[in-house]
Amino acid sequence: MRLFETHRNLLIFLRGLSLFFGIWPLDTDAGYFKKLINNAMWWFFTISSGATVPPLCLGIYYYRSDLVNMMKSLVEVTYISEAFFNCIYCRVQRPLLTVLLSEIESFDKNSSEEEKVIRKKFLKPTNVFYTIMPLVFIVGALIFVFSPLSLPNRVVPLNTIYPFPVNEKYWAKCLVYALNNLSILIASVAIIVDLIVVMILWFSAYKFSLIGIQFNNITTYKYLCECIEQHKEAIRYSKDTERAVSYIIVKSTAAISIYLITCSLLILNNVPIYELTQFFLITFLSCIRLFICSWSADVMTDMAEEVSWCVYNSNWADKSLKIRKSVQIIIQRCRRPCIISVQGIIPVLSLRFCTSVLYKTFSYFMTLRALLIA
Repeated sequence: MRLFETHRNLLIFLRGLSLFFGIWPLDTDAGYFKKLINNAMWWFFTISSGATVPPLCLGIYYYRSDLVNMMKSLVEVTYISEAFFNCIYCRVQRPLLTVLLSEIESFDKNSSEEEKVIRKKFLKPTNVFYTIMPLVFIVGALIFVFSPLSLPNRVVPLNTIYPFPVNEKYWAKCLVYALNNLSILIASVAIIVDLIVVMILWFSAYKFSLIGIQFNNITTYKYLCECIEQHKEAIRYSKDTERAVSYIIVKSTAAISIYLITCSLLILNNVPIYELTQFFLITFLSCIRLFICSWSADVMTDMAEEVSWCVYNSNWADKSLKIRKSVQIIIQRCRRPCIISVQGIIPVLSLRFCTSVLYKTFSYFMTLRALLIA
């Protein structure tokens, strides 16, 4: 459970997974062969995920008279669409992600031992989420992979419909089974990108926390100017973070609403315990994803506001006039909140927003359930 308390372990874990799918931006000095492999992996997984969406959409149409199977197809197409969206979005936002992730990697190489200790303490609350989320996904993926062996009416793991008979030909069954397993593997991109978003948000929060500690020890005007520059850099990083992750959060919020409604309907329709476990894990994981992203954004906002109190509580009142004026300007600047938002969609990404989404989603679910019962 302590694997991801160390910043370096977390970085190696996420970088390794992301490079495998081609979504982690390479260094500017990366060699031609490395770039070629990275682009090839990205194209392969992006095309594979995009090619799985139409058969799953056909599954929704094919099972339109069967509520349970139609809901299953909807959940599956949403998850694969999430992975496809993440692959495209990471490529579009590659220049911005390069800046954000390179700063995190630079910290890992250049930070002092004291800063690493502070960082380790700062990462401790997220350790359990970085452990639980991959484990829950792996368990759920394995249940999907082995579902044809456990369910008599299941031929392949997903509700995909192809324009050729799957049951009549053994080669067709093996081909579709392999394609379905590849799609389940690609679906992990949805989790990986969320973990990267959480890492970026917590790093932004850590930068504000470290600056607050530095502001507590104001001694000279030169030292204060250095702290001010670092504070400006932290604000710039938080704004870049908002630009990079805001639409990922919008996508995740919409997808989570679909998961909660459809999986809840499945759970209430007396499906077999094996399938019930599948979609319960999806519902549980979707709630964790929304919670950890909202909590991370909340922590970043709180740490940014905490800087003003750190400045105020420092020994600045008995310093020179120049220092006192600079401190007052910093306190005024800190009154502008550093938040993650999307105009017209997400006012402020926070735990309050998380509870609001869950409340409204369950309201829609209860309304839909009442209509179906009636």
